[in-house]
Amino acid sequence: MGRSSKNSKKNTRKTTHNTKLKVSSTPLQILMAVIPFLTGIFYEWQSALLAAVLIVWFFIEAFKNKRIEIRYGWPLFFALSVVVFNILTAFWAVDKGMVWLGVLKYLPLLLFVIYAAGKEDILKHIPLSGVVMTVVSALLSPIEALKGHITVSGRLGGFFEYPNTFAMFLLICLILVLFNEKLKIKDWIFCAVYLAGIALSGSRTVLVLTFITAIVYVIRVKEKKIKLIALGCIVVFTALGAVYLVNKLSSLTNMSTFYGRLLYSYDALPVILKHPFGLGYYGYYYSQGSFQTGVYSVVHAHNDFIQLLLDIGWIPAIIAVVTVFRAFRKATFKNKVLLSMMILHLLFDFDMQFISLALILLAVVVEASEDRRKVFKTNNLSLMYVLSPVLMAFSVYFGLASFFLFIHKYESAAKIYPSYTEAQKVLLLNAQSTEDMEKIADRMLKNNPNLALANDAKARCVFSRGDITGMIDYKDRAISNNKYELSEYVDYIEMLSYSISLYSQAGDDQSMMYCMNRCIMIESELRAVEAGTSELGRKIDDQPELVLPAEYSEYIFMLQNAKTG
Repeated sequence: MGRSSKNSKKNTRKTTHNTKLKVSSTPLQILMAVIPFLTGIFYEWQSALLAAVLIVWFFIEAFKNKRIEIRYGWPLFFALSVVVFNILTAFWAVDKGMVWLGVLKYLPLLLFVIYAAGKEDILKHIPLSGVVMTVVSALLSPIEALKGHITVSGRLGGFFEYPNTFAMFLLICLILVLFNEKLKIKDWIFCAVYLAGIALSGSRTVLVLTFITAIVYVIRVKEKKIKLIALGCIVVFTALGAVYLVNKLSSLTNMSTFYGRLLYSYDALPVILKHPFGLGYYGYYYSQGSFQTGVYSVVHAHNDFIQLLLDIGWIPAIIAVVTVFRAFRKATFKNKVLLSMMILHLLFDFDMQFISLALILLAVVVEASEDRRKVFKTNNLSLMYVLSPVLMAFSVYFGLASFFLFIHKYESAAKIYPSYTEAQKVLLLNAQSTEDMEKIADRMLKNNPNLALANDAKARCVFSRGDITGMIDYKDRAISNNKYELSEYVDYIEMLSYSISLYSQAGDDQSMMYCMNRCIMIESELRAVEAGTSELGRKIDDQPELVLPAEYSEYIFMLQNAKTG
């Protein structure tokens, strides 16, 4: 009797202990709920912070357990390929200075997959995070100082500072709650908050995906009462969303944004075929002036699959497709809906540039792949003792450079990392002397020989020394990489005009004629750019302005007459 009572108490204590474990939160669950509030981990310095946290956690766990345990499979292969191919682009990247910022940006993906393997219910607090963000954002939205941050062009952007990604985050939260087996009153309130946030974001793509999600839910749910309530909510939500968009957003009937996204992809596809190993981090942004067929300047292609191909090429993209496809086959129904909606949306926007959303996608993939992952174990921690400080130092070094850029301390950012093109661009624009301008331009051209801004600056510097041939060479490169910028052509004509006068005074007819011919060619180049503008390029708001001011056209006409006369 006594022994039985003792065992009963022991089992009771064990059950209570297990219950506590279930309701308690792990550091990873809390981290996943918090990081969306750090602009979704969009900036490299935020990736550095996240990487540092994951490195420390992995180190502590391995040290405590006296062993390293890594589960490998397709999720690890994908995350590893992203980091490795970002490193490899150092050999062929458009801008070699930005390569290491790209490595830092995506380093958390690899660290997360390694650390998260075997962890359960990683997305546990994401739904609460979505509610808090929506409510706080709505309360802060009237504050004038937060416009452009919490609200963007009158649309609610949450802490992501980007309405479309904020809306997608709320749709993720909605799916995580809506497709649970049993819904409580709290869950319905959460769903109402998500729907309100999505409507206030004004994201048309997410509104459509939300509608599709609701239809899937109605088909899936078995209880007739819930089915009718859900159908009623769909009708109300659709009506309110439509009214809000009509009243608040003139862009509802403006298809420029949609055509713009198609244009980015249209222009990028030939580049992807020509560069199977990618252009490197920011390579697309710095080189788009040479291949675009419309007027735009974007850092991201608004299609994350295309962005992956543009940045690091075909191999990681193929691994990504295989990883998601294999995970989808084994995922629960809820996670299948979640994967479907996330994949559909990333084809129209740049969600994965927000590392917190990329980690949510990876968490779903990791969970679905658990039963097919092999485990590597070792008691030898020497490699960890070497790699952890190296990765930490790497994160701190480039993270500091990125942070100083973020707070507009451009000189500090450039001092820490002299090859930081984004920092050098600002310094170049603010250079106080020709000597400083040339020094900065030379540094930028060393990492990116075709950078339009640096070539233009270099053209001015050599022109000031009387090097006309050098000016023409640099100016040609600047224009070829910024062909829709009319001011570049006007500036070029002024330099050539001055050169023609100098050569005429010096009696150097050959050089004068060369400059005249080059000046005359500018109008034909402008016509070629105009003719090369695609149909999609004609449908967006920003249209080419490629007609020279009258005085410049008259000057070129005069040169043609002088040449033929």
